[in-house]
Parts: sequence; C-alpha cells; structure tokens
Amino acid sequence: MGYWVSPPAWSHVRWFVQNDSKTVEFEWSWIYALVLFGGFLYCMVNRSLQSLESIAVRKVSDKIPYLWSDIGRRKVWHLTSALIGLTFIFNYFSDVLLAPNLEFSPAQSFVNKFQLAIGIALTLGISLRSSGYLILSLMLLIAASYPLSIWIDYSFEFLGLALAFIWYKKPDLGLFALRCGLGLQLMTLAIHNKWLNPHLGLEFLQHYHWNFMSYLGWHSFSDLTFVFSAGMAEFCFGLVILLGWSTRLVTITALSFFVLTASILGIHELIGHLPILGAGILLIVFGGGGCNLSYIRRPLQLESQVVTRYAN
Repeated sequence: MGYWVSPPAWSHVRWFVQNDSKTVEFEWSWIYALVLFGGFLYCMVNRSLQSLESIAVRKVSDKIPYLWSDIGRRKVWHLTSALIGLTFIFNYFSDVLLAPNLEFSPAQSFVNKFQLAIGIALTLGISLRSSGYLILSLMLLIAASYPLSIWIDYSFEFLGLALAFIWYKKPDLGLFALRCGLGLQLMTLAIHNKWLNPHLGLEFLQHYHWNFMSYLGWHSFSDLTFVFSAGMAEFCFGLVILLGWSTRLVTITALSFFVLTASILGIHELIGHLPILGAGILLIVFGGGGCNLSYIRRPLQLESQVVTRYAN
C-alpha cells in the first residue's frame, strides 16, 4: 500500500508505515509546554467564536434556505452517502476492508463482498436508515476479525456515520451522534497513533520529510516534537468538535488539510478520506446537532433552531 499517503496530521498513519515494537519516549522540554499552551488557546478561541458562528449561520440560512429544505437536505445527506459508498467500492477492488491497512484473507471474502454490496447501496442512496444498519453490521464483522488495536482507528468514525443515517429523520440526534463520533475518532487517532506510538510518526518522517519547522530555521524542533504537535492538533480538532464549540469553523479547518493534500498527492489520498469528508460536509451544512456542551443550560441552541426550521 505504498501509494497511500497522509495529511499533515497523519490521521491514519498506519496506512503506510510498519507497526513494529520500537519504544520511543518524548523528550519533554519548554517546546512541549508551548505546544500544549497553543492547543489550549486554540480550543478557547473556538469556544469564543460560537456566537459569531451562530450569527453567520442565520445569515446564510436566510440567503440559501434551499439547503435546509426537504429536497436540499436529502441531497446533502445522499452526497455523504455516495462518498462513503465510493470508498467501500474502491476498497473492494483494492482487496482491503474499510481501510488500506486492513487486508482481508480468503476466509474473509464474504465480508469483502458484503462491503461491496453496502458500497453500492450507499452510492445509489438506497434507504439511508437501512444503510446505517448495514454499516453497523460491517463494523461488527470487522471487529470480530481484527484486534482492537487496528479497528479502534475507525470505529467511532463509522459508528457516528451509521447512527447519523439511522436517525436521519431526527437531525438533532443524528448530527449529535455524528459530531461525537468524528470528534472521538480524531482524539483516538491522536492518542493511539501519535502519543502512545510515536515511532510510527518518526518512521513516516524518515520517508516523507514534512517537518517544515526545521526548514524555517527552528532546528531544535525535532521530528519527535513534530509528531507530538501533530497529535496535539488532531486532539484539539477532535475535542472542539466533540464539545460543539464552533463546530462548523473547526470542521472547515480540519477538512482544509485533507482537501489541500488531496489536491497535491492525488486521487488515492482523497478516496481514503471520503468518509471523513462526507461527515464534515454534514457538520458544516447542518451543524453539530441539538446537544452542545458549551450551552448545557440552554435547551436549544441557535444552530439547532436553524436546522429544525428548514428540515421539518
């Protein structure tokens, strides 16, 4: 799978490096403290922008009400469904299950054919609710076939998508499940692939020299520090999405990295992250659902009112 490459945060670093048993420990210094402070500051800025985002959403909804009409809403959901379906179809012909690092054995041929069937159903937009149940079934089959250390990198993401499809007619609940799934997935990837296994990032940097800090003259910013920083960025993206702080803004920021690298690195990079792009499109257009932890005392936030206004 050498043709698979990663975005700057390497959200799925295991796609293109070997998972060996090397032990690497972070060398703590003031630079790490600076990175931690930067992550905290980023989260607080997004929280403060919540009200500004809500005002922008209201203005956009007044100018483009079609997106929140029944027809517009269905088209956006079916677009996400098609993006996930294309990924499953591509995986089938690439002899992998769900992701590039999950190669299937001959004994798992049924699971791979099941993946293809789900991909076709999703691409054609055949019953979003049924497709959600099919994705859940596929996840259960994969969980029974691979160790937790492998499928944990994809479980929250596809669980959120599956529940979003199942609760498609309940936008507040479905989008809340999707937001939590995507947020938890990004946080899991940061902890599992960067902080607990930093040797994966170091191996990546041996093949792809993406530590741009050294090119800027900051030579004390080592590759190990860069791995930690990539994990911090990914963790903060996930945390802010999970909490519902400026969901649209942070999702746009996160997806911009995927779009940028796809435009540079080609079609294979894009195909691998289509499910995340699809989830991001839903969150950008419709917001993060009716439960926002930053407004826990308010029963209904503004962006939820906008969704309900045009969805029902």
